[in-house]
Amino acid sequence: MAKRRSKGEGTIFQRKDGLWRAAIVLPDGQRRVKTSKSQKVVRDWLQAQRQSVHDQVWTSNDRLTVGEFLAHYLTDIAAATVRPRTLEGYAWLIKKHIEPVLGDIRLTGLTPQRVQAFYTDRLQKGLSPNTVLHIHNILHRTLEQAVRWSLVPRNVTDLVDAPKPRQFERTTWSAEEARRYLEVARTHRLYALYVLALYTGMRQGELLGLQYEDIDWGTK
Repeated sequence: MAKRRSKGEGTIFQRKDGLWRAAIVLPDGQRRVKTSKSQKVVRDWLQAQRQSVHDQVWTSNDRLTVGEFLAHYLTDIAAATVRPRTLEGYAWLIKKHIEPVLGDIRLTGLTPQRVQAFYTDRLQKGLSPNTVLHIHNILHRTLEQAVRWSLVPRNVTDLVDAPKPRQFERTTWSAEEARRYLEVARTHRLYALYVLALYTGMRQGELLGLQYEDIDWGTK
């Protein structure tokens, strides 16, 4: 009885029509094939597949595109793990910037060089470094999921240089300027809020989120 080949070993044979075919069964049970007129082409392909299994960097789907995976990520992962407004931001940046440029590339064919060129192109087209950095963070997060699902062997965004966030110099009022502002705003209906903002340094979201129970009425 012929010995049955194990997963990851693969075979090469010539079909009746003269074409050569290589076939391999991946560790997850998926069968992958390569057909060519050249025996060397299929032999080299099979060797690469065997090596990827040996190195444990094989992928379960080499036809999935970047655009298809990003759509899956938004629906299956982000929708359940991020806030609705964050999800809207992800979807907009993907649709506006990522998908038109990278969407048709196979996920397994995305390279660090291609991603780096994409960032440079976005910057040259007028996007701010902060926006491109946000795009980078989205790509990095989605590709991390692709690695965990064995769709790609590595996260290529780990190998690119992301733009540095632009730092803005903040200007603050002097004590005299703050005093004059409160004098002018004394009759405004939000005067108490302005006083609280100036004396505590709380951000807008923190101020607007205050409830009566947050006040310690026993402390003057």
